[in-house]
Amino acid sequence: MNKPLSSDDRRLLDLLPPGSNIQDAVWLHKQSGMRIIKHRYIELLAGAQAIQMVDLDVQYWPEKNAAIAKAVVVKDGIQYISWGEAAPGNNKNSYPVAMATKRATDRAVLRAVNLHGFFYSDGEIPPDDALSPVPPPTRQEQASAIADAIGSVAHSGTVQTWSERLRSAMTVEALKANGAALKDDPEYERLTDAQIAELQRVYNETRNKLSQKEAA
Repeated sequence: MNKPLSSDDRRLLDLLPPGSNIQDAVWLHKQSGMRIIKHRYIELLAGAQAIQMVDLDVQYWPEKNAAIAKAVVVKDGIQYISWGEAAPGNNKNSYPVAMATKRATDRAVLRAVNLHGFFYSDGEIPPDDALSPVPPPTRQEQASAIADAIGSVAHSGTVQTWSERLRSAMTVEALKANGAALKDDPEYERLTDAQIAELQRVYNETRNKLSQKEAA
């Protein structure tokens, strides 16, 4: 005999496609008390409720093996925004971008149907350690991660400007002068490690091309 559905399970079942098996869709994580929804059922939920993804922005820091994603979905003309984060402290696999994207998207879908906080995606639990739920980020951690992502976007124009300036050098000496001027730019200290690495890549690539041209 099946157990009577809780009010939250009933709400979820009413939103899923007809014929969905709530016993297969949801399970209780005993250590944390969280009600977990399998990712594929969140995808079915989004389809059944006509929830559309309209924007997805991902920032990745390879040197830290960390990523943060911002997902924006729309339901009935209303936008819902959520963030997802993945770093060594809360992600055990080798794909932080995929995990951050999954968490952001699943959270946004659950927000759109007013189930966030009542249920959690299975992406909140490390895939190779189901007994150790990912603790929700503190407000300070979340604010810090969001600030880093916003800062990265805010300084992307600086990276583009200097990339173009480095590439425009006609000689190795001119390139060196541009490189020195870059490091004197006050904005340089505000760049992320990934952005500095990108400028270094452009510098090295341009230097190799100019050196070959001058040696010819």
